[in-house]
Amino acid sequence: MGDIVKYGAINAKVKALTGRMIKKDQYKKLLNAVNFMECIKILKEETSYVSLLNALDLDNIHRIELEVAINKYYTFIYEKLVHYFNGEYRRFFKEFFRRLEIEDLKIILRGKAINKNSEEIFRMLTSSSKLSSMDLKELITSKKLEVFVEKLRDTPYYNSLKILIKNIGHKDLYRIETELDLLYFERIQRSLKLLDTKDREVILKFIGIEGDILNLSWIFRGRLIYNISPEVLFNLTTPFTFNIRKSLIKELCYIRSFEEFRDKIRISPYDKIYANQNSEEIEIRERAFKYKLYKRFLRENKNDISVVISYLLLMKLEIMNIITIAESKRYNMTFDEIYKYISFSL
Repeated sequence: MGDIVKYGAINAKVKALTGRMIKKDQYKKLLNAVNFMECIKILKEETSYVSLLNALDLDNIHRIELEVAINKYYTFIYEKLVHYFNGEYRRFFKEFFRRLEIEDLKIILRGKAINKNSEEIFRMLTSSSKLSSMDLKELITSKKLEVFVEKLRDTPYYNSLKILIKNIGHKDLYRIETELDLLYFERIQRSLKLLDTKDREVILKFIGIEGDILNLSWIFRGRLIYNISPEVLFNLTTPFTFNIRKSLIKELCYIRSFEEFRDKIRISPYDKIYANQNSEEIEIRERAFKYKLYKRFLRENKNDISVVISYLLLMKLEIMNIITIAESKRYNMTFDEIYKYISFSL
C-alpha cells in the first residue's frame, strides 16, 4: 500500500485534532487567570476541552480530578487513532501505549510507599483501556510488593519484576521504575520488526531521542543525587539511543561532578537541558526540547508514522502544561512565574 494512501486518512484526522489544540492566545488567557476556577472557565468556554468539562462537577473540581479527566480523554483519543491501523501496526501502538500503563504502575508504587489510600490512588490512574492488560483496581489492593508483582503474572512486567525484587530492597523504587522503563524500550523495539522500513526508522529516532534524554536523566540523578556506583548505573541505562553513543554513556556513568557531566555533553543537542543543576528546571527543559521536536515533525507532515506519533506525544505535553498552569493558580503565582514552567515560548 502506498504511503499516501496508507497515511492520508490518519494524517487528515491528526491535522483536525491538532487544530483543536490550545493556541498561544488561549495559553496567555490561562496564564493570566486570577485563580483556579477562572482557569477552568477559560478551558471550558474557549478550548476544545468543553465537552470533557461539561461532564464534570466544576463547582467542586480539584486539580487532581482535572488531571485525571484530561488524561482519560487522552486515552480515549489514543484508542480512536489506533483504529486507523491493523495487524503489526496495531500491535506496535498497543506496545507504545504501555508508556501510560507504566506511569500508572509508578503511581501505584509511589502511592503505596507513602501510604495513600486505595481510592485516592485509583483516582490518579489513567490507563484503563481496551489496550491495557492490567486490572488496576486489583493491583491497588496489594499490601506487599511481592503480592503486587504476583498480580502482574499475566502481564509483560511480571518476569522482570519478580527477578528484580529478590535482589533489591523493597523501598528501592528507583530501580523498579528504571526496570519498567527498560522493559518498555525492549518491547517497543521487538514490535518494530514487521513494520515498513521507513516507519521503523522514524520510530527508532523517536525512541532513540527519548532514550538519550532518559539516560542523561538517570545518570544525572544516579551519580549526583543517589550516588549509585558507575557499574550499576551503566547496567541501568537503556541501549536505545540516537545522539549519544554508548561509549559516552559509559564515560558519563563515571562522572564525579556536575561540571564534568556538563562538559561531556556540551557538543550534544541536549546541552541546554542541563544549563544548571536544578532538577525541576531540567525536567521543564526536557519537555521544551521534546515540544520543539514534535512540532517540527508535525509541520513536515510526511506520509509516514511520524505525524500520528508526534501528535500523541505533543498532546501529552499540552496536558502537562494545562495541569502546571492549573496547579500554579492554587499558589497565586504571577504570569512570569508560571511561564517558566511551561514547555514552549509564547
